[in-house]
Amino acid sequence: PDPRLKARTHDGAVDHADAMALAAALCIFIPALVQDEAKVSDFGRMAQAIRQTWLTNSTFFVHPSPPPTGLLDELKGLQRLALPEDAATSWGLRALHFWKHAVSLMEEVGGSGKCDWIMKVPVSSYVNVPTLENRLSCFNASDSFYLGVPTVAYSPGQEPFMFPNQLGGVIISRGFFDHVAAWTDYCMRHADSTDAPYGADGFFEDYTFSMCLSDLGHLTVSNYADMENSFVLFERPNQTMQMFQKHPDTLKQCLLVVGQLESPLQVSFVHEKIAWSKWHTSIPCIGESQMGRFSISDAYGNAKAYYDERIRLALYY
Repeated sequence: PDPRLKARTHDGAVDHADAMALAAALCIFIPALVQDEAKVSDFGRMAQAIRQTWLTNSTFFVHPSPPPTGLLDELKGLQRLALPEDAATSWGLRALHFWKHAVSLMEEVGGSGKCDWIMKVPVSSYVNVPTLENRLSCFNASDSFYLGVPTVAYSPGQEPFMFPNQLGGVIISRGFFDHVAAWTDYCMRHADSTDAPYGADGFFEDYTFSMCLSDLGHLTVSNYADMENSFVLFERPNQTMQMFQKHPDTLKQCLLVVGQLESPLQVSFVHEKIAWSKWHTSIPCIGESQMGRFSISDAYGNAKAYYDERIRLALYY
């Protein structure tokens, strides 16, 4: 196996991760970049809840080097990957380091991994992997795709900037890996500022990554599913649970990501409801947005197509 796939086995011994784990349609990387040691146990409980519900063989928890005290114990039994020791801990650069390291493991950038898609998602989100993989199968992973649930940031004197809602995850395709490797490297070497503005800690790293892709590749995140029917995303976990319960039971199987969640009990509840929903096999997961030419607008009235044309055509046909 590629030496960069070093991980730790369930008994804590240093070993190489199974190269087959990085040979999948969808590889999921969950950042374990916990800065506050007081929150390590909370992170561990959520990680173990994922293990009991939606975890796949190609899901990895990515931690800093050295990891915070107790983190490896909390992640016992889970596949783990360590960022390089020189990876920055500042909010802005850590996302760039994360993505550069993730794609470096892939065959397209000199590694041995064979993933069609890479998804970065927080530990507080539930991923309905089979339904997500089915949606991604509509697209050609050899093309360059940068996918997520668009949200908008507003800065004084600047145009509104669209980037992915971190709760919904960020997804890139195999055809995009080499670009991401080169662009993140450049952005890390030429970053002007890496401090998160007040109140931006929750999303600043994904915003910085998106700015990098926008500056160098003139790319913004593309929506790939009906945002009302395929996602339940709220910052407040109680609101997430309220809206999830209001979602029609037979259509819960169509949800791709649910977040933010704050406890193993909530993760288990969401998992059980989605699993029950899948018994209704005749339900088509077709959102209303797929049936017409909808648009997305920001608070200033700037509009763009709901789907990029190639995504719209892939979903339609």
